Amino acid sequence: MTRIRLFGNLTGNNKAGKASRNTMTHKLMRLFKTETSLIICYDNFQRGLTLQHQRGKHSSAFFNGTHQCAHKMTPFDDTTFDAFHPDFTQTDQDIPSPWGMPAFEIVDQSALGTFFDTFESFNSVVLPDFTGARVRAYNDIRDVTVHLKHLRRAFPNSAENDTSYFGQCPSTFDTQKLHRFGRIMNKKHVSNMAVNAAAMQEKTVKT
Repeated sequence: MTRIRLFGNLTGNNKAGKASRNTMTHKLMRLFKTETSLIICYDNFQRGLTLQHQRGKHSSAFFNGTHQCAHKMTPFDDTTFDAFHPDFTQTDQDIPSPWGMPAFEIVDQSALGTFFDTFESFNSVVLPDFTGARVRAYNDIRDVTVHLKHLRRAFPNSAENDTSYFGQCPSTFDTQKLHRFGRIMNKKHVSNMAVNAAAMQEKTVKT
């Protein structure tokens, strides 16, 4: 009984409704005290900063840290898909699609520009796919969005008319062709497609 009373004082779950301590640990205890189960995740990360070149090698300053997050467990009582199981393999494992993920496997990969422009009106089934085809199709589309992002960075508006923009390229490079490609990248319909591609990826993740 004493332990329960002490715990209540720490978390604020007492008669006064006020915690005796307010450290981060006790804030987390108050936040999660009503949950029946949680998934606690930790992930190490490293960020580097190149300082200088020395004797053919470079030295870097690195910052190491650890992310900590807690995922709330939402009970899922729908047993409709309990009979479906993906085939387990040691290589190229099929990944079932999350609930609510659009059916990207029906998208024509040869006409992704049209798909990006009309994604807002893209309606499809959202029932889980256990074959892995949906996730593979999404990964292929996501790779295209990443390439478009890098191209937009490599060919900004300033590169279209600035003859010195590609000045550091090797002399064998056809910089005139690079400038022509930059003008294509900066056309309104191409730029809009790249923006729509980024928005498609963001909305898919939210969904």
